[in-house]
Amino acid sequence: VDPPAQVRKQLELPAGRQVLRIKRVRTGNGEPIGIQDSYLALPPGQEITRAEVEERGSIYNILQEKFGIFPSEADETLEVTLASAEEAALLEIPPGSPLLLNERTLWSQNRQAVEFVKILYRGDRYKYTVRLTRKS
Repeated sequence: VDPPAQVRKQLELPAGRQVLRIKRVRTGNGEPIGIQDSYLALPPGQEITRAEVEERGSIYNILQEKFGIFPSEADETLEVTLASAEEAALLEIPPGSPLLLNERTLWSQNRQAVEFVKILYRGDRYKYTVRLTRKS
């Protein structure tokens, strides 16, 4: 697909460069808990098929095994948002319900931007925990 402007900027792509978009509803115990919308800047002419995603599950494993792309760094933001009608329908919650919005830009071992992903988690089904340590 032609990526939205925000995705093009995050992936540092020139105008006209297309990306692979993979959108999935993530579940826990059979219940929808999140929507993952990934935009991948793959090497020209390369693709990831639906069958590969369904068979392997992990996009990052596919990047490593198929293309030799090793995720090495990421910038991530978290914020609260409200579910649109479409998001609410996919997550089986009322429109306007709170969601945790996670946006991440991933770089390869060569410091090339590989993925921009937007993940929406149901506020009633997700907890984010971080451990902070101080080096002496």
